[in-house]
Amino acid sequence: MKSSVFLDEIKTNTRLRLGLWLILIILLAYAIVLLQQYEHKVEKNFTAATLRLNKTKTILNQKNWNELANQVKDTQIAIEDKLWVANNKGIALANFQAWINAQLHSAKIVGARVTIESNFKQDYKLLYVSAKISGKLEIKAINDLLLALALHPQWVIIERLNMQKTESQSGFSLVLTTYFQLLSTTK
Repeated sequence: MKSSVFLDEIKTNTRLRLGLWLILIILLAYAIVLLQQYEHKVEKNFTAATLRLNKTKTILNQKNWNELANQVKDTQIAIEDKLWVANNKGIALANFQAWINAQLHSAKIVGARVTIESNFKQDYKLLYVSAKISGKLEIKAINDLLLALALHPQWVIIERLNMQKTESQSGFSLVLTTYFQLLSTTK
C-alpha cells in the first residue's frame, strides 16, 4: 500500500522523478570517480612492482657477485676509516674537545670559546658531534686552523665560518661537525 502510494507519487510528480534521476546520476558519477582512483592506484602499484622486478632481474643476471661484494666492502672500509672512533659518548666528546683545543693551540688562537653538542643517530649507530668555536679574528691563525682541519685524516666538516672585522673589534665563529663510530652499545 505504501509502495503504491510512492509509485503513484513518482508517476504524477515530475520534480520528484527529476530529483531521483539526479540522485542516480550523482551516485553513478561518484562510482566512476572511485573506480578511476582505484585504477590509478593499481596502475601506480603495478609500475612500482615492475620497476622492482626489473631491478631484481638486473641484479640476478649479474655474474660478478664477489667483485661487487668486494667493492662494497672496500667502500665501507674507506668510509669507516674517515670516522672518528671512541668507546662511548663521553670519551668521544672529550677526545674531540681535546683535539680542537690542540688545533687552536698549534694555530696560536688564544681565548677562543668552544661549545660541543652531540646527537646519537640510532639508524646509523653514529654519534654526531658539533663544535662551535668563536674568538678573536687573526687571519694567519684562522688559515693555519683551516689547513689543520683539511689535513686531518678523519672527517671534520666545516659547516659555517663567519668572520667580522670592524674598526673597533674583530672576531670569527666556526661550526665544525664530525661523526664518531661508538664501539660500545651505550650512548
